[in-house]
Amino acid sequence: MLVKIYKKKNYYKIILILIVLLTILKQTDFFKKVYFTLTRSYETRLIKEYEFCGRESIGFLSQIKNDFNIDYKIPIINYEISPNSSWYFNNLKKIKTDKVIFLNYTMDNKDFDYKKNNKFSHNLKSYRIIYKYANCYFLEKND
Repeated sequence: MLVKIYKKKNYYKIILILIVLLTILKQTDFFKKVYFTLTRSYETRLIKEYEFCGRESIGFLSQIKNDFNIDYKIPIINYEISPNSSWYFNNLKKIKTDKVIFLNYTMDNKDFDYKKNNKFSHNLKSYRIIYKYANCYFLEKND
């Protein structure tokens, strides 16, 4: 069988298949993706994909979870049209409602449905800011 592979006819087929395979791998950035997967941690790749403070803001949520030793779920209100980010705290058991996270909060959120999220005040004066980065807030209700 090995003798057949080295015959001249099959040799050209193998070279052609390798060229096509390498071209496809190059076009799909296969080597680059494998390199980044092997050299970067899961957390780093997750933050890069879901941004630090924008869209789902997973980087901001990760920093809060690590810096403040969060072991409970926190209500998250995202003011941008984006999937719900509460899945990041999904493995945590109890819920604390005296704290809340506002993601992508600006004073002129026109597309946000306040009636749907009326459980929490949307005025920052109702809260004490624990941590803020750009337009992402980790807040605690004022007493």
